[in-house]
Amino acid sequence: MKVQKVTGYVGATISEVDLATCDDADTYRYIYRVLLENAVVFFRDQELSIERYLEFGRRFGELIRNNSPVIRTMADHPELEIIRKEADAISNIGDEWHTDQSHRPDPCMGTILYAVEVPSHGGDTLFANTAAAYDSLPDDLKQAVRGLRAVHSPEYLLRQTAERTGDPDKLFGSTRATSRPTTHPVVRVHPETGRKVLYVNPAYTENFEGQTPEQSQPLLQRLFSHVQRPEHYCRFRWRKGSLAFWDNRQAWHYAVNDYHGSAREMRRLIVRAPAHEPLAQAV
Repeated sequence: MKVQKVTGYVGATISEVDLATCDDADTYRYIYRVLLENAVVFFRDQELSIERYLEFGRRFGELIRNNSPVIRTMADHPELEIIRKEADAISNIGDEWHTDQSHRPDPCMGTILYAVEVPSHGGDTLFANTAAAYDSLPDDLKQAVRGLRAVHSPEYLLRQTAERTGDPDKLFGSTRATSRPTTHPVVRVHPETGRKVLYVNPAYTENFEGQTPEQSQPLLQRLFSHVQRPEHYCRFRWRKGSLAFWDNRQAWHYAVNDYHGSAREMRRLIVRAPAHEPLAQAV
């Protein structure tokens, strides 16, 4: 295997490994170490059957049945999600910076995305490293967020989507979020790397605990803008057979919606944190 960093702070491409045939446990342990160091890892030109794709995911933890009201799953494998945008569709899923499942009290560890059909251009995904973003926070912002907790709400995501598209039925139909808001520390310690991370994101984080959204927005927007600085993120161009695996405990991502008139289909797996892993600690 060869590892090539994508940028100085986030992303690494792993090459010269065939995930369809590799059964070496040490190889997968090494992939996981690279993931922890870079927040997201990428593979190219992988030909994975459904069974091998599921097996790849299980190497890193239990696969979660997400039960999303807006994403369909494969009939025989409910843990495998199909994220598809038809050529005539306007809205896509994920076109806002976010951390998967941050609205849950037990967010997932990782997400794995495999490209089955991609447009000739567009449809990239951006990834940001929130550990690097915390490290580069000015001292006044580090002091401002110390001890704060933030509210993560699925309803907030739906309201933003409705405002942005002008028609929530295009994407969400009559569905509405069924899970309740939850709170997480704004600054958490990654349970495996020990690094401090910013655990807020524009899609789900509406306010700080004990504050109104109006009171919270000035500081939240400063944090969001800081994470989105160019040095904190990379942009991944998909090809058929590409695979990305990211660590939701230290990464944001954004699915760019710039390929109208073309279809795009991805297969997604959600990986639960290992059972022995404690929740990331607050700072």
